[in-house]
Amino acid sequence: MNPGQEFPAEMDIAADSPAALQAPPELWEHYQNVPKQALALFGTTHYRDYHFLYTLSDYVAHFGLEHHESNDSRTYERTMVDPQLRMLHASLLTHEYVHSWNGKYRRPADLTTSDYQQIMQDDLLWVYEGLTEYLGDVLAARSGLWDADQYRQNLSVATPITTMRASLIGSGLTASSGANRMARSRLTISAKSSMADRLLPRW
Repeated sequence: MNPGQEFPAEMDIAADSPAALQAPPELWEHYQNVPKQALALFGTTHYRDYHFLYTLSDYVAHFGLEHHESNDSRTYERTMVDPQLRMLHASLLTHEYVHSWNGKYRRPADLTTSDYQQIMQDDLLWVYEGLTEYLGDVLAARSGLWDADQYRQNLSVATPITTMRASLIGSGLTASSGANRMARSRLTISAKSSMADRLLPRW
């Protein structure tokens, strides 16, 4: 993805079909921009090499999982070839990539434990995720995965979700409660899906 840079980054993609990989040429250029723009954004890289492990399948769970030198991101089979799916999931890879800096290279103190037997304290988890969400979206736009209008469309989805989260926390649903985090997650997914359904035709 980044020939000429000291620390390489690459995409390792598994898909349900060869057709799922027939993305428009400009999409590959935008992916190549991601590590370049990340270097410009953060000023340095801290990993030896980085792997985007990208699964395009309708037969696996869909999520993004960050690691220090890789991310495991899984989404629909046609995400790279369907314009609507491509726009909806444009920031998945960049969000998990940003976690390599925010959360892995630099980790909130309460999330650092001496061994796996210790319970992590996650009072600031929403700050950690929120900053990554913001920077991941910025990185998606700077790389060309979103244009300016699409980035603003995404903000119009994200803003009411953030407001809803704040109202829940203000009502006593603190970030330290696992049950309440699950409830917030379900509400977030429901709200974002509903708003995305209305916004996608405009893309």
